[in-house]
Amino acid sequence: MTSKIALVVASVYLSCSIASSDRNLEAENRTCECLEKSRDARSDDVDAITVVLDRHSQLIDDLTARLQALENRSQKKVVFSAHFSIEVIKDIGPGKTIIFDTAAFNIGNGYDPATGIFRAPYAGEYVFHIKILSASNNGIRLDVVTTPNNAIITTTEVWVHPDREVATAQSMVHLSAGQQVWVLGYPTNMNPPLTQLWGLIYSSFSGFLLYPD
Repeated sequence: MTSKIALVVASVYLSCSIASSDRNLEAENRTCECLEKSRDARSDDVDAITVVLDRHSQLIDDLTARLQALENRSQKKVVFSAHFSIEVIKDIGPGKTIIFDTAAFNIGNGYDPATGIFRAPYAGEYVFHIKILSASNNGIRLDVVTTPNNAIITTTEVWVHPDREVATAQSMVHLSAGQQVWVLGYPTNMNPPLTQLWGLIYSSFSGFLLYPD
C-alpha cells in the first residue's frame, strides 16, 4: 500500500514537473520571440536612422557647395570708372576709339586707360554707362561697342547747339571672359574736324560686373 502511495505521489510530482517545464519552455519561447521582434525593430530603427543621416549628409554637402559658389562669386568684383585727363578732346571720329585715359578706380583691372578698352575678366552680366558733355556747336554720337563686329551695346548723342549739351546712356549685356568693350565716336555736325568734347570729369565711361556666371 505504501509503495502504491509513493508511486502515485511520484507520478503526480513528475506530471507537475513536466507541466512546469512546459510552461517554462513556453515562457522562454515567448521571451525569444519578443527578443527577436525587439531585435528586428531595432534593426528597422537603425535602417531608418541611417536613411535620415544620409539625407542630412547630402543636404549639408549641397549647402556647402552653394556657400562655396556664393563665396567664389563674391570674390569676382569688377568695377571701373574712367574720364579724361585734359579739358578738351579734339578731332573725334568718325569711328575713332575714344580713350578715357584716367581710371578713377579699376577694381579687377579690366579697363586699360592706355587703349580705352575694357576686357571682361569673368563671364557674366555687365552694366555700362556713358556720359558726354559736348562743346558749343558740336554734335556727336558715342557708341559703346563690343566684339565681335563692333556690336552696339548702347549709344548716346548730343545735337549741335549754341551751348553745351549733355547726354547719358546705360545698358546691360552678357559678356564672355576676355570679351572687349570700348567707345567709338561719330561726329554729327557738318564739319567733323571741329568736333570736340569737354574732358576731365565732364565726360566719362564706366561699368561693373552685376552678376557673374
